[in-house]
Amino acid sequence: MKQKEKSSRKQLVPNLRFPDFQNAGDWDLDYFENLTFTITPTRKIPSSQYLTAGTFPIVDQSQNFICGWTNNEELIITNQLPLIVFGDHTCIVKLINFPFAQGADGIKIIGVNPSLNTLFLYQYLLYDPVIQEEYKRHFSLLREKFVSFPSLPEQKKIADCLSSLDELIQFQTKKLEVVQSHKKGLLQNLFPAEGETVPRLRFPEFEGTGDWVERKLGEVCVAELREVAKPTERYLGLGIRSHGKGTFQKLEQDPKGNSMDVLYQVHENDLIVSITFAWEGAIAIASREDHGGLVSHRFPTYVFKHEETISNFFRYIITKKSFVYKLGLISPGGAGRNRVMNKKDFHELKEYFSSLPEQQRIADCLSSVDALIQEQLDALEKLKTHKKGLLQGLFPVMGE
Repeated sequence: MKQKEKSSRKQLVPNLRFPDFQNAGDWDLDYFENLTFTITPTRKIPSSQYLTAGTFPIVDQSQNFICGWTNNEELIITNQLPLIVFGDHTCIVKLINFPFAQGADGIKIIGVNPSLNTLFLYQYLLYDPVIQEEYKRHFSLLREKFVSFPSLPEQKKIADCLSSLDELIQFQTKKLEVVQSHKKGLLQNLFPAEGETVPRLRFPEFEGTGDWVERKLGEVCVAELREVAKPTERYLGLGIRSHGKGTFQKLEQDPKGNSMDVLYQVHENDLIVSITFAWEGAIAIASREDHGGLVSHRFPTYVFKHEETISNFFRYIITKKSFVYKLGLISPGGAGRNRVMNKKDFHELKEYFSSLPEQQRIADCLSSVDALIQEQLDALEKLKTHKKGLLQGLFPVMGE
């Protein structure tokens, strides 16, 4: 075990300190391995034995806080809670304050010595994490880390403050998930299910107005390619994210780096498809900010026939799993870039459409839910930003 080393490089004092501890002096400093111990359970549960439901939760180094369940009481860790779980490969850090079983391989279960508060150490590891370096064992790096810490009362004050903010973040996350789940239900019910011609949920003014009509995409939109010469100066390039996550913009600083002599201009409300990743849901409606951006020939653009459909309605069709599945069927070939969408087949794809007033009503409804989701996302981001600032202020900055 290593001997404690003091940092002579600068005073270990945080920028933010609670009034009770303004004159409490410098923080102490020691190696992580001198301040902690590890717990090794008698047996780990292979991932193949995880249950989808059970009596006791299983914790491993995956992104999921709880990755499975078990009914085997003999494998449960109940003593010395709360404990910290560290992912040896993933560097993930979890605070566990309930009886649990260790799943699979690659985690370290960490307890603290009397000089440390477990919740304080957990927050410290969020502030000063071990950086993941490809696929390797990282616990050796964690053991060598310095940990700076004040008295136990100040540790508790810091931990309580940050933990209360974590609770707010968790509450806001759940609020967001509720709205997202509500939208998912609306998408499933405001459009006809497979094999049906009317949706299960219909606005009162459209009850009894008849079946939706099946149309080929070639009947509701038409290709419109606005060819332009490649700019000689920097320009706005556009791309499409997979899984229905919209467009992204990139400022192309050096046009000479683009081997193509011809590009195509995008207008607001265009339908844009990536022919190489259509099978992965790389399809989007251009936003106002995208207007005037340029794409290559691999991103054909379409405009909607206003007498057939509206872009704000169609943007929800392209997020349906059934629609993305159809895109996969018309994108033959191997994995990745070898799967190229057949543009002629794209025109032949069929979807059901209601009257324009009903399309508008559905689009307005879903757009309002999207706005609410964005509000919840913004609120969550503000809380996370606030916590990041507190982490930076409540812990000392180590010297150069």
